[in-house]
Amino acid sequence: VSISGFMWFAWGYSLSRNTGNSFVGTFSHSFTDSWDEFPDMFFGLTFAAASSTIASGAVSGRMRLTSYIFIPFLLSLLVYPILSHWVWASNGWLYKWGFIDFAGSGVVHLCGGVAGITASAIIGPRKKFMEEGVTSIKGHSLTHSLMGTMLLWIGWFGFNAGSTKGITGGKSVVAGICSMNTALAPAASLISYLCFDRLRYWRMCFYLRNRNMN
Repeated sequence: VSISGFMWFAWGYSLSRNTGNSFVGTFSHSFTDSWDEFPDMFFGLTFAAASSTIASGAVSGRMRLTSYIFIPFLLSLLVYPILSHWVWASNGWLYKWGFIDFAGSGVVHLCGGVAGITASAIIGPRKKFMEEGVTSIKGHSLTHSLMGTMLLWIGWFGFNAGSTKGITGGKSVVAGICSMNTALAPAASLISYLCFDRLRYWRMCFYLRNRNMN
């Protein structure tokens, strides 16, 4: 957040604005002191920082912190602002084509995901697990899983419903739809996973039991 925040305030925010051409904005809003722009700037900062955190999960345990700093620096300074300009600036080329990304599933997650998989491919597998012959990493902390899920789940109500940037003029209906989708989609995915996990391990136990009996 520290690296992304400064890079976004300095240059990233300006490059994402409705200036320049259909590919990228200009530096006309760099280090702006216009208070009227601060709400949009802060809202954009949360998205820019989120793309960097997505990449951090992919490279966790693979690279040092000093090396990882380069990822949020590059994403918030150049990569994410350009993608944001394409989709959300009125003169962006994807915006002109009618492309809709309401809350950042394409801009934020695609940006962070591609950065994470690219960094992982360059760095390679974690050496510790290669040396020990580990092929899979099973969940080991229910507490961490629960805390992470709740933080993300509750946080995305603000991201998704907050993307309406208002509550009047019919925006409350859109915000309500976003909130229900944000509540139902994770709930459905959790139920689906529990059913799949139960069926998978039940079949495995049944297979091992029959094999031992034979």
